[in-house]
Amino acid sequence: MEVKTEDAVVAILDELKSAEYCLVKRSANLPCLAPGSDLDLYVRDLASVQAAVASRLVAFEQAGLTIRETPVSKYQCHVDLLQDDQILVRFDLYSAVPQFHSVSLKSEYFQQVLESRIISQVKDSSGKSVSIYVPSDAMEFVLRVCEYAEFYWTGPDKIHHVDFLLGSANLTREDGLRILHEVTEVPPVCGEYAAASPRLARGSLRDKVRFLSGELPGWVRSWLSTPALARLRESSAGSRLELAVRASRRPRV
Repeated sequence: MEVKTEDAVVAILDELKSAEYCLVKRSANLPCLAPGSDLDLYVRDLASVQAAVASRLVAFEQAGLTIRETPVSKYQCHVDLLQDDQILVRFDLYSAVPQFHSVSLKSEYFQQVLESRIISQVKDSSGKSVSIYVPSDAMEFVLRVCEYAEFYWTGPDKIHHVDFLLGSANLTREDGLRILHEVTEVPPVCGEYAAASPRLARGSLRDKVRFLSGELPGWVRSWLSTPALARLRESSAGSRLELAVRASRRPRV
């Protein structure tokens, strides 16, 4: 019996209809996904959802497929359905916000996603409706902006997130930016920056900009060293400025 990705996706969505989950970054082709695709699910109870997904996928073993469960962290795991040792579909389960390096999502974002989730309908290849829980437009906007920013310099280029954002007519730019500032923050400075300046991680915005702006043009460095910068320290504009300075240090590839 030939098994399509769609078969497994529909089976799992049906299995989880009473679970507290939210399918984020939904593909426009759901549930008819290409082999090798993955579904990102925010779940309240990681252990129980992992067990439910794996249990439902057992039915596909009769067709020669195999199941692989891989813990990624305390808050994330993969449940893969394999065909000839290749991933047919991956269910990527999270019980906390993913960690980004360009911009950090506050921990409360995860709770907000689950609390504001909405029910939606997609149609399978036969035209049958399948119910799914997805984020509100605002919560989806935030996650896609963060993921696009995360991979902007290093690839792969997440153009599908831009396509979604440009096509999202239910959220004004003002509302999108407001919620983005509410649930994101500047991530801790680490790695080469922290190693080069031990006080950088705990220093003021002025200290960080002085260090991080070393490769910026002279007129920019001059402006950043002015007293006006102190007034930005506690403001959201200050956070955005720090992000911009840090981004300027990233190598283009």
